[in-house]
Amino acid sequence: MRVTKISEVASLENKEAIPSIIGTLTKVWDYKTGEGEDGAWSMQGGSIKDDSGEIKILFKNQPDAKKYSGKLISITSHSGSKGISGVYADDNLYKDLKTRQIKVTATAEVSIDLPRPAGGAPEAPKEDDPGDSKSILPDVFDSVRESRKLLMQVANAFYLCEKMVHKQSEQSEVDGVPQTPENQGGKCGTAYRELKDAGLVFKMPLTPLWSIAHKEEAPF
Repeated sequence: MRVTKISEVASLENKEAIPSIIGTLTKVWDYKTGEGEDGAWSMQGGSIKDDSGEIKILFKNQPDAKKYSGKLISITSHSGSKGISGVYADDNLYKDLKTRQIKVTATAEVSIDLPRPAGGAPEAPKEDDPGDSKSILPDVFDSVRESRKLLMQVANAFYLCEKMVHKQSEQSEVDGVPQTPENQGGKCGTAYRELKDAGLVFKMPLTPLWSIAHKEEAPF
């Protein structure tokens, strides 16, 4: 995706989607969480800069970004059937003062960006350099933890889709409409894509729902 410079964000329309941003997270504020009518929420502010400027950034329903403090990161929008979503130009209004910021929501992907030589691809860490290897180990562990969380949320989303499709199939059988495994699988896939496009997959709990329902252990 095209990388938008921070200096370009000021000229965008309010709520306009941004394909991708790369910059150094210079400040990270406290991670706030709570419960609302739509379920659990999280919010965290900070600042990000690149060679064109610096701007405030707001992470909404994203994992704690303190692990990225002082690091060069890549923030990329999710590309779906309805376009891109997850990173936006946003006008924050506080006491009649409007401030332009970048808003990052649940569907965006945040990751550490490897250094890039001029006009080239990202530089891979040198395997024969012990110092470099040690320096990236915490980031690797953080990535593993975040991946496990994501896998659990995806698994919970698929579990709910499968239960919903199963209930619908039972009703269809009662109504005399035969159901095949292929039909059920297609409906489950469609239901999951709708959840993902709506940003609900990343709001799934981190506790396995099948364990709660059937008192079984998680498969991973």
